[in-house]
Amino acid sequence: MVKEVKKYRTTDGKEFDAKWKAESYEKIFEIVKRVSNIFGLGGFHKNYFREIIESRKELGNYLLEIEDFDPRGLDLFFGEKKKY
Repeated sequence: MVKEVKKYRTTDGKEFDAKWKAESYEKIFEIVKRVSNIFGLGGFHKNYFREIIESRKELGNYLLEIEDFDPRGLDLFFGEKKKY
């Protein structure tokens, strides 16, 4: 007896045997793609993205709690000189 297994294909061609796996993969793929574009990264840096995604709630709350943030401080911190 042969058991037929339904395959779910993602947009990048990966196949999964369960719909939830394919949907989860697609969601993570889109997150990594978008974050790559935001940070200007050419390839997938999986370890960094895993940390970002796993700590998204903590990171999000921290970023939302920052008050009186002046983006010019980034230039001071990273040693860039821009005129404001």
